[in-house]
Amino acid sequence: MNTQDKSFSHCGIAFEENGKWFVFHSIGGEDNPDEKLRKEPFENFITPKDNTGFGICDFSFTSHETQLLKFIVDSLYKKEIPFDMQFDLKTNDKLYCAEMVAKAIQLTLKNDSFFRYIQ
Repeated sequence: MNTQDKSFSHCGIAFEENGKWFVFHSIGGEDNPDEKLRKEPFENFITPKDNTGFGICDFSFTSHETQLLKFIVDSLYKKEIPFDMQFDLKTNDKLYCAEMVAKAIQLTLKNDSFFRYIQ
């Protein structure tokens, strides 16, 4: 989403549920030994213990698109999709953080060219 500023090394998708915000994100390593897609409270995701800052990107989705995106991301979470340590965009059985965000949004919008991939 940002090809200029390299300050950000991790991303997720946030949804509000019953007045509380949660972030779905894919992370591996010692922070998440089972490497499964995570859902955690927003305040845990941005904790200063692990972060020096954060950014928010707000898309103008229709209500239907927002519901569909939530369904897609929640489905990935329930399937316990693992983190992709190979960072392989060609597979969908494992996803790294930006790959999960991009593919979920592309599925929602039915648009494979919504994001530009830099290899």
